[in-house]
Amino acid sequence: MKKNTFKIIAAVAIVLLVLILLNMQLKPVYIAGKIIFVEVADNLNKRSQGLKGRKFLAKNKGMLFCFEKEGYPQFWMKDTLIPLDIAFINKNKQIIDVQHMAPLDEQLRYSPKSKAIYALEMNEGWFGSNKIGVGDKLIFK
Repeated sequence: MKKNTFKIIAAVAIVLLVLILLNMQLKPVYIAGKIIFVEVADNLNKRSQGLKGRKFLAKNKGMLFCFEKEGYPQFWMKDTLIPLDIAFINKNKQIIDVQHMAPLDEQLRYSPKSKAIYALEMNEGWFGSNKIGVGDKLIFK
């Protein structure tokens, strides 16, 4: 009886997770053999809001910022409560720069060393602990 109860609970948990992912519209991204799930910020309103005001970012979750053309986008941490790392990514979906960003810092601006069209924000230390950095490629649609 206990095995069946566990199976039912596991099945319900999986269904709830799928519903949450669909509701949040999380998209899978693959990097160096790892899979993460990202919210996509693909318009001005979503990019402006970013992760502001959030108190928590789940493990292996992040936000992927998509721009219309390559350039030198600037990020800051105004009203952002979570310490983050940001990877800047070029049109070939290759990481070109990774930087650490301190929460609530309104002074510093974070911009890539060369042109980028994407930026990926993850929890502080995520890139280092997963041995992901400059030169690694992302796979996403």
